[in-house]
Amino acid sequence: MKNLWPESFKEPDIELPKGIFEQQAKLLPKLTGDFVYAEVLELSGLTAQYEGIRNTFVFAFYLKGSFLENYSYKILSFSHDIPIYPILMAINSEILNELGMKDARIEVESFEQLELLLQAILKSKRVSEVIGAIIKMSK
Repeated sequence: MKNLWPESFKEPDIELPKGIFEQQAKLLPKLTGDFVYAEVLELSGLTAQYEGIRNTFVFAFYLKGSFLENYSYKILSFSHDIPIYPILMAINSEILNELGMKDARIEVESFEQLELLLQAILKSKRVSEVIGAIIKMSK
């Protein structure tokens, strides 16, 4: 039988959402004197269902303290399927209120939209307060 597959496959020319969050996570320790770090965790099965997200690839973005073992602050969760966009995001309700957003679930249609939304979230007063408190409690 002859090969029925295409001769080649083209990867999409986009950055994966998980990679974008991981890049931001790498920047945080340097900004906080290594007291605070961020972590991207892949959620599976029941945890993903609890988040109310039905896509195949589901992640959460947390703030953690280097010296606070039992504390984490979930900034948001996000998910996508094989077509990377749209991304479905569920943002922490305190941040959501601060940003004046009403929908608990937000569809992000592009990299540009993701970058703008993530910048607003990370520069929010609530995220800044949480990071400041983690630093204070870690000294």
